Amino acid sequence: MPAQGSKLLDFAHRDNKEQDEWRAEPVKADVIKQRAREQFENILAFVDNAKGLSFHEVEVRVVDFAFVIGRLLLTLFLARRHEQLFLPPFQYVGEVCYKRGEASGRDFGTFFGKIYYWRTRMTGNGGYYPLDHAVALP
Repeated sequence: MPAQGSKLLDFAHRDNKEQDEWRAEPVKADVIKQRAREQFENILAFVDNAKGLSFHEVEVRVVDFAFVIGRLLLTLFLARRHEQLFLPPFQYVGEVCYKRGEASGRDFGTFFGKIYYWRTRMTGNGGYYPLDHAVALP
């Protein structure tokens, strides 16, 4: 049994190519939401048409799909929160003036594998990322 359990952990380290679409530029949360729906439809179609496969073969594929869905849902969460943030052109915190910078992408490791999301940096006195702060990411 430990051999099968260790195989399941491998799914977290698989390719996250489902996120390639938004590596070059920020994507709207609704696009990610649609990709998650499409992926779920793919899971249903696979299970409906899994004739001749063993339970184990189906389980392995379902776990793979679940990790993709997990990455998409976490990316959706971050994209939606980023869209909801109020990011003024300038913000004073005490005597420090922060200026809104451009959005930049970031890979972040999760239980489901790496996700790629976009966040805006407020520059000045070291700067910070409001999204990361809002959702308590390191």
